[in-house]
Amino acid sequence: MPQELAIDIESKKGWSVVTVQGEVDLATAPSLRRAIEDLYDQGEPVLVDLTGVTFMDSTGLRVLIGAHQDLEARERDFAVVPGDGAVARLLDLTGVRGHINVHDSIDQVVGT
Repeated sequence: MPQELAIDIESKKGWSVVTVQGEVDLATAPSLRRAIEDLYDQGEPVLVDLTGVTFMDSTGLRVLIGAHQDLEARERDFAVVPGDGAVARLLDLTGVRGHINVHDSIDQVVGT
């Protein structure tokens, strides 16, 4: 049975941090996309923490790529923390890791 998607957003040291838990797929990716797009006008760089994501398909991947492109066009930083599970493997297998800012932890991005 698919896991529900949970999205939490908080401001942390000048970054909008989007913490995601569950599965990001065709049914849930639009919710993630809207959550990130809602941050575009806030002016902070955006960090998406995917360490709690157990599954992500190509629709979730497209959300990340689109957010990266949209924020880059707005001259704002975008970063992803994939964790060490399924999302990290997806970023590696697709080559996306080489095109977006990927970090090992939130602290690596926002500092301690």
